[in-house]
This record gives sequence, structure tokens and C-alpha cells, in this order.
Amino acid sequence: MVIAALIGAAVAAVAVAIPLASSLSSKDDDLDRTRARLSHVQRELAGIDSQLGPGASTIAPSEKWTTISTFTGARSASTDPFELPSGELRIAYTFGGNTNDIVNLNPPQAGKFSGYNLVNERGSVTDSTRIEQPPGTYYLDVTGTDWTIEIQQIK
Repeated sequence: MVIAALIGAAVAAVAVAIPLASSLSSKDDDLDRTRARLSHVQRELAGIDSQLGPGASTIAPSEKWTTISTFTGARSASTDPFELPSGELRIAYTFGGNTNDIVNLNPPQAGKFSGYNLVNERGSVTDSTRIEQPPGTYYLDVTGTDWTIEIQQIK
């Protein structure tokens, strides 16, 4: 009787182990396929890097970010209107203090906070972000303390 119970338990254990092993084998196959795809992508990226060369950029070596307007303030304010030209543009900004720093780019006819949000950071920060709006007249609504904002263009 004891032997029959042991044999029954062994058969039940094998019945559970076989599907589990099959499932693990399937997961191993999925992992192997994922590793193969990753290896393929890495080879493609290495090929692109070798074509571009070290330190390559989409900006031509003779071009650089050039400041075309600078705005500064000690507290929240709106800037005077300025012309945003066409081309590749960004704002480079620095905020001091421990405030919620916000920069909105607004067309003159827009009301406060109805423009394009360019920055929403917290605390002291120095960074830049691209401007993707069309050329035209704009002003900046700036929330924060001790700030400098430069409008820059690739030239």
C-alpha cells in the first residue's frame, strides 16, 4: 500500500514537472530570440556609428548655438515681445532658488498661460529645450526666481 502511494505521488510530480519544464524551455527560446534581435540592433547601431564617426552630430561643425535674445529676472514676470525666427531654435535657461520654474511661450494675442509650455522644473536648474513653434512674435511668461533665459539659434 505504501509503495502504491509513493508511486502515485511520483507520477503526479512528473505530471506537473513535464509541463513546467516545457514552459521554461519556451521562455528560454523567447529569451534567445530577444537576445538575437538585440545583437542585430547593436550591430546596426555600430555600423551607423562607424559611418558617422566619433563625436558626430547632426549639426555641421561650422554651426553652433548662437544667442539671439537674453532675458533675466529676479521673480516671475512676462518678457517684452520678441521675434522668433525660422530655423533650429532652443531656449537655454538657468533658475536659482527652490521654486517651481515654468516658462511658457505665448503669441501676443494669447492670454496668460495659453501658450506653449517649454519648461516645468523644480529648484535650481540649468538646461535647454528645443522650440518647435513657427516663426512670429511671442513673449515669455516666466514663473520662478533668479532666472536667465536665452533664445538660441543654430548659425
